[in-house]
Amino acid sequence: ISETAIIGTRFGTVYATDADNDGIIYSISSSQFSIDPLTGILQLQQTFQSSSASQYFVSVTASDDGTSCLPARSACPRFSTSTIITINVTAVNKRSPQFLNKKCGSTVSFYESNAIGANITTLTVFDDDRGEDGQIAISFPSEQSRTTVSDLRNTAYSQFYIQQLPQTGTTRTAVLRTNISFDYDAPVD
Repeated sequence: ISETAIIGTRFGTVYATDADNDGIIYSISSSQFSIDPLTGILQLQQTFQSSSASQYFVSVTASDDGTSCLPARSACPRFSTSTIITINVTAVNKRSPQFLNKKCGSTVSFYESNAIGANITTLTVFDDDRGEDGQIAISFPSEQSRTTVSDLRNTAYSQFYIQQLPQTGTTRTAVLRTNISFDYDAPVD
């Protein structure tokens, strides 16, 4: 079921049989989900929160209704069985990543005497999506298909490179660094 599903969404059916051909009555041990007692259709009862689990383990019980018993029998045993079902919640990419330090689109100044590889600025990006949809990559617009710094030499971004740091939870930080020397006053060899 999708994490953006609305209350009332039907997403599956539980089915049981009875050797006596009695009718089956279904029940579920969850406030998040409900089950139709006669058809076994599963339905969402509460919307998922952003911090919700990606899997739910829920107990479903199927009980016979005893209709196969003859009317003359006063004590007809009723039987039931339970099982644990797994309900997987599918993540949906519903949020755009956001720069936290507002440096994207800003002017950043640095000294021309900085060494190659100098830290120019730090970029921090947040994305509240879960799973693969929450994985963040920070790059120049045309850099995504390039694999090495030398591949950038013939681009507008050849003077800089982005060093991505490991993502921690919903946040990734990257450092914008120089790829060349900007010291225009330095003696030429």
